[in-house]
Amino acid sequence: MDLARFGLTSRPFRPTPVRESYQAVPSHDDALAELLAAYESDEGIALLDGPLGSGKTLTLLRFLDALPSSAHPILLPPTKFHRPADLYQAILFDLGKPYRDLGEQELRLNVFDHLLSELTAKKRTVIVVDDAHLLNDNLLEEIRLLDNLEACGAKAVFAVLAGLPELRERLGSVALSALSQRIGCRPRIERLSRSESAQYLRGQLERCGGDADSVFTDEAIELIAVHGRGVPRVLNQLASSAFAVAERAGQNVIDAEVAYEALSRAGMEIEEIETGESGPARSAYSAGAARSMDAETSQSGEDGESGSPRSPKQKVRKRRAA
Repeated sequence: MDLARFGLTSRPFRPTPVRESYQAVPSHDDALAELLAAYESDEGIALLDGPLGSGKTLTLLRFLDALPSSAHPILLPPTKFHRPADLYQAILFDLGKPYRDLGEQELRLNVFDHLLSELTAKKRTVIVVDDAHLLNDNLLEEIRLLDNLEACGAKAVFAVLAGLPELRERLGSVALSALSQRIGCRPRIERLSRSESAQYLRGQLERCGGDADSVFTDEAIELIAVHGRGVPRVLNQLASSAFAVAERAGQNVIDAEVAYEALSRAGMEIEEIETGESGPARSAYSAGAARSMDAETSQSGEDGESGSPRSPKQKVRKRRAA
């Protein structure tokens, strides 16, 4: 990507979570505040859930960064653990402790011993399990066992289970009722609203040194914000695709035509957009289509057929005019 073309100093809309790309929106900030408050209140287990691509991992990274120096953070990656031994091996690996050639009970006791030793030294371990909806019931029960580790009225572990909304539903089952009763903090990350999605897009550009009004037209922002469905990951994908389309067309600005091409590449069906709370629905491309038709007509012969488009932008114009 040619950053200079768009007046950027770094790449926006990355496909994977990057700490620097955290965007302050109410749902994420509220979840982050709840997790920090639960840690400070000496809670044992917290649940964080939200739709796929909603920003759970990035919120978790911000949470770990905000912990005091007395906390020992462990972020378990979204790996499919099948046995308790897998879980305890991963914890010991992160702690830099031996984990090979040990039986399940030895692994469990070694983890328990280390966690209690840390607590004696006035250090608390924070274990964050990303994609926790992939854990089976036996592994979730092991998390409950970690919550039993206490000394002098303080808990040795603060565990965060992060996953899709189905995890919250599972915790309502009889089989997991004992674990569910231990969870004192249950923030949920919601999809962004339309205005929050637009704010997110603008914020990512400004974070990378760009001027949102110079890079995106209002209509392009609106199109991507609406079709992103309030999911940051999808917003990132659509915006990144729009940059690629604009660069191929030799443009410095992402307008509605470029946004339309990006949506088409993503296989999305273009929806009508409401002009306001009580205003009528309109096609997002009605005005632009008229301009494109005029432009196509001026290039047509007497038979009314236009020439072949020479760029992605012209291809979009031709399709829209049709």
